[in-house]
Amino acid sequence: LDYCEKHKATDTLVSGTTDAQNPFREKKGCTLI
Repeated sequence: LDYCEKHKATDTLVSGTTDAQNPFREKKGCTLI
């Protein structure tokens, strides 16, 4: 439990990811003019 408390700030499953760090985010689509 102590380990979890110490590392929860860097744990992706607890804190989530930002859009820039998320490798599974959808790619931006192309816009046709």
